[in-house]
Amino acid sequence: MIKFKPHRTGPPAGSWRRLCQGLAIDVVGLSYRRPNALEFIRAGERLHLNNREYGVRARREPNNPHSRKGYATAIDGWWTEAGFFGGQRSREIHLGYLPEWASEEALDGRAPEPRIFAELYSAFRGDTDYVDIEVIVHVERTPSEIEAMALEQEERAADKLFTRALSRSLKILARVATADSGACGNEREQIAAFVREQHASAGRLIDEAAVQALVAEAVDDQPSHNAALGAARKLAEEGDIDTLRTALEASFRLARADGIEAQEEIAALKSIVASVRRKIDKGS
Repeated sequence: MIKFKPHRTGPPAGSWRRLCQGLAIDVVGLSYRRPNALEFIRAGERLHLNNREYGVRARREPNNPHSRKGYATAIDGWWTEAGFFGGQRSREIHLGYLPEWASEEALDGRAPEPRIFAELYSAFRGDTDYVDIEVIVHVERTPSEIEAMALEQEERAADKLFTRALSRSLKILARVATADSGACGNEREQIAAFVREQHASAGRLIDEAAVQALVAEAVDDQPSHNAALGAARKLAEEGDIDTLRTALEASFRLARADGIEAQEEIAALKSIVASVRRKIDKGS
């Protein structure tokens, strides 16, 4: 018995997705074409050892009478070998089909009909000439899918920027809140209000449990002065001045939340503001 796995190069240029989360799919109907499968596998055994080209192709059969919805997709094996008078000759033979569920997953509801690209994952020939062929299947994304994917990527990028800016802002607020003896209830509520306002202004929903979790994480972390300073400078470096200004304004309100403008809190804020001003002046 022998089993081999060829080197895979992937689909041609374009935007593609893998079926079945990239797992190998069995080619069905091999038993009806056992001589073809054996010829292909034996050729593959020789060519695999000599680093010669061979593989599989997907071929649509929309008029196949055995396919309920016309989704039948044939799998053909191909290889090149030396010709009788020198040079190369190409061979291509029908091996079987993708399972109907795989073809349906690739094609159902998609317009225009996408291309299907198959590549050989493994081929097996047993001592009793039992054969098994597995393929990896790629489906070309439709224009609407590409557009949806681009929109999703933009949303993820926006989420990342928002989360990063909020995290840096919370470092500043938490530093001010814990600059003296710790964060009192009023100070925690100021931070919670800031979190709600930031989500509301960005058109994002957040439940109260998540708000309180963010507040607890920020305060319990007790960021050092250098951490808060670094967060403020990063916002300035990245040009997110509006977020920085909003965070500093919220920090000044927070410094008064307990009714006393604690010297430690004011000193921390003054140091942060002075450092950021120097950074901005230096950059300009």
